[in-house]
Amino acid sequence: MAKGTLLTSFIIISLLLLSFFVWHFFLSIYEVKYEKSIEGNEIVSNSELTIETIGVNSLGWELPFRTIISKVEIKSGKDLIKLSQNNNSIKINILGNVGEFSIIVIPKLSLYPTKFSYKIVHFKQQ
Repeated sequence: MAKGTLLTSFIIISLLLLSFFVWHFFLSIYEVKYEKSIEGNEIVSNSELTIETIGVNSLGWELPFRTIISKVEIKSGKDLIKLSQNNNSIKINILGNVGEFSIIVIPKLSLYPTKFSYKIVHFKQQ
């Protein structure tokens, strides 16, 4: 009788510890990284820029099934861009004007915001 109770207690405690370990190290977001559709800091007018926010766990693995809630602030060039946000994606449509713009992305699960600055040109120089 005591063996059965001890075994049941051991199994329950082991499952609790295992679930805590899995949640803490595999399913929790430790860092937010960004993937941009355009490299560099120059972008052609009348084009589109997409910034994907990706959660990363403690082992460095991406967590594609987790949604990252972010706040996006336009710091400069508000009249040069049109901003839209959808789940883990930030879409920036560049209007026809040239100039510079910068945005700040503040994810809920990150300690520090990230700033993105771009120069809008008519033709990209090689």
